[in-house]
Amino acid sequence: MAHHAKATALYLAVIAAAACLFASLDASAAPGATVAADDAEPSWHHDVELTLRPAAAPSPALRYRLLPPAIDRRPGNAAEFYLEAAALLEEIDRATQRAINRVFDMPIEQLRADTPHGIIEPFEPALQKVAEGARRDHCIWELPTRSDGIHVEKPELRHISKIRVALQLRSRLALVEGRFDDAWHDYQTLMALSRHMTQGRSTSRAFPALGGVSAVLRQIEDAIQQPQAPNLYWALSTLPESLLDARTAFEFEEGRLWWELAGPQRGDALLRDELDVEGFIRFITAPGGLRDDDADVPLRDVERTMALTFLTIKYPRARQWLIAQGVDEADIDAMAVHRVVMRYYVEGHTAADHSLLKWGLLPRGEAADHLHSGMIQEVEGRLHREDPLMLFPHAGRIRFGYRRASDMISRRIAMLRIIEAIRMYIAEHGTAPDTLADITAVPVPADPSTGEPFRYERNGNTVIIASAPDGEDAPYIPGFRFTLHFEN
Repeated sequence: MAHHAKATALYLAVIAAAACLFASLDASAAPGATVAADDAEPSWHHDVELTLRPAAAPSPALRYRLLPPAIDRRPGNAAEFYLEAAALLEEIDRATQRAINRVFDMPIEQLRADTPHGIIEPFEPALQKVAEGARRDHCIWELPTRSDGIHVEKPELRHISKIRVALQLRSRLALVEGRFDDAWHDYQTLMALSRHMTQGRSTSRAFPALGGVSAVLRQIEDAIQQPQAPNLYWALSTLPESLLDARTAFEFEEGRLWWELAGPQRGDALLRDELDVEGFIRFITAPGGLRDDDADVPLRDVERTMALTFLTIKYPRARQWLIAQGVDEADIDAMAVHRVVMRYYVEGHTAADHSLLKWGLLPRGEAADHLHSGMIQEVEGRLHREDPLMLFPHAGRIRFGYRRASDMISRRIAMLRIIEAIRMYIAEHGTAPDTLADITAVPVPADPSTGEPFRYERNGNTVIIASAPDGEDAPYIPGFRFTLHFEN
C-alpha cells in the first residue's frame, strides 16, 4: 500500500503541475500529420513477384475451404482447447522457440536443407489441441470482464504467436514434401483460431487474429507457386464477409474509461451524483482503478490537497465546455464541482473517441472517401490544443487501426481471387487475358476499399495486378501490387 500511496502522490503531482504548465502552451506546438512530397515515386506496401502455372477449378469446386466445414466441427467450446494448448506451450524452452523462429519464414526452397529434423515435434501436442479447438462449433472465452475489469488475464495471448509460427512452419514443410492436404489442414486451423480470437469482449485478441489471417494469406502465396498446386479461387471466394467481426470487443472497448479508472462495478456512478467528493478523490487517486479493498484506506492529506487543486484549476474550463454543449448554466451551478469536472473529461473523451469510432463501424467501402492516415493525429492534435490533459480517443484509435488492417486483408483476398481467376482462364484459353473484363467464367472482384477495378497490365506471360499506390485512392490503406510470371 505504501508503494500505491507513493505512486498516487506522484501521479497527482504530475496532473497538477501539467494543468498549470500546459495552460500556457501555444497551439502551434500540437502534433500534426506529415504530408508526403508530391513528386515521390509511386510505391506499394506489399510488392510481390510470383511464378505460377495454369490451374482449372478443382472438382468438386468446394474441395478446399479456408474454414473447417460444418461436417468436421464437433460440439464443444473451442476456448477450452486453446487454453489447454497454452498450458502445454509453457513447457517449450526458449532455445526450441528460437530455433523455430529462425526458419519458419525462410524461402520454401531453403526449408528442406536448413530445417533441423524433428524441430516441430515439441509443438505437436499443443498443435493437436489447437486443431481440435478449431473444429468445435462455438467459442466462448468466459472471462470475468465485468467483475474483474478489462485487464483480466488472458493466458492464451502469451502463446498465440508461438502457435502461429509453429503452424506456419509445419504447413510449409508439408508443401515442400508435396503434402498439400496436410498443409491445407493447418491453414484451416489457423483461420478458425483467428476467427475465434475475435469473438468475445477483448480487443487484445482481435489484433493477433488479423496476424493469423495475414499469415495464412502469405502461405497461400507460397502454395499456389508449387507444382501441381490446385486452384484456390473458390476457397478464397467463399470466405464469409464477416470473417473477423470484432464488433462486440470494440463495444466493450468504448467502456475502457470506466474499467480503467473506476472499475466495472462503479463506472456507472460517474454519470450520476452518487460519487461524492470523497469518492471522486479516490477515483482520480487510483489510476489503476477504484477497488473495494481501497475503500477503507484513509486518504492522505497530500492526496486530498492535490485532488482539490486539480478541481480548482479545471472547473472554469469544464463549466465553459458544458455551457458550449447546451447544458443550462443554472443546472451546472447546481452540480458539485467534481461532478462538473468529471462530466467534462468523460463526455469530452467520449466525443473525441466517437469522432474516430464512427468511421470504423461503417460498412467496408462507404467510409473510403472520409478516412485518411492523418485522422488520428488531427483529432489528438485538436485535443492537445484544447486541453493537454484530455484523455486521447483510445477506442477510436484502435478501431481505426483494426479497420485499416482488416481492409488490407480484404484487399489482399480480392487480389488473390483475381490471380486464381487468371490461372483458371489460362488453363482454358492457353494465354493470359488481355484485360480483366475478358474473364467471364467467374466474377472478378473490385477493390473492396474503393469499389474501383484493380489495375491490370499484361506483357506476354507476365501480368501485373495492382491497387492504387500507397496514399493515392484510399490513403489510409497501403497499396498492393502482384507481378505474375506464368509458366506453361
